[in-house]
Amino acid sequence: FFFDQFILFVLFLPWDTLLKRLSSKTELTVVYDEHCYFCARSLYLFKILDLHSAMTFESQHTVPDGYKDREGVNLDDAMYVFEGGKTYKGYYAFSRLLENLGPFTILSKVMNLSPVEMVGTRVYQYIADNRSRYFTCSVDIHE
Repeated sequence: FFFDQFILFVLFLPWDTLLKRLSSKTELTVVYDEHCYFCARSLYLFKILDLHSAMTFESQHTVPDGYKDREGVNLDDAMYVFEGGKTYKGYYAFSRLLENLGPFTILSKVMNLSPVEMVGTRVYQYIADNRSRYFTCSVDIHE
């Protein structure tokens, strides 16, 4: 009869402490296009949820040379996540970011299932190719 009270009590749990305990402390470097507002907005949630400050966000113009020189890396093409010697591009970068945030590891595992991965990579590529057409990607400032 009083089920709604349980929901009220759950609101008082220390969710930030729980997230911090479940999240990984693995350091990741995220490289994105700072002129693309769609990219910046999509990464804002990850920045908020990174309670260990394990993620470093770099624009593609200020990224250290060690990341630019890696084979197969084209920073104008997609968002990248670098973890030590490993490189994750586009859809797989988002999957790696979710994996680093403890409670979202399950979602990351689902994203890596073959049918979901097939659709997800196509959707990411479509959005990346058409971001200036469908989304406000940047604002031109004329002086």
